[in-house]
Amino acid sequence: MRDRAIAYAEDLRKVNVDSPVLEYKDAVHEFAVLLKTPQAQACAEDIAIWVISLRGREFSY
Repeated sequence: MRDRAIAYAEDLRKVNVDSPVLEYKDAVHEFAVLLKTPQAQACAEDIAIWVISLRGREFSY
């Protein structure tokens, strides 16, 4: 799953779509739903920063 996500992000970048890939050390799949872990807190903060950075932009979908 990780490798597919990285490959997908690379393909998106080739067509000029901003597609960051963030990895969290020692995290397991779907760790973000467990908001009591440090990794989940970091992920939630990263998502918030990303969403705020998109303010004023329209989504293409």
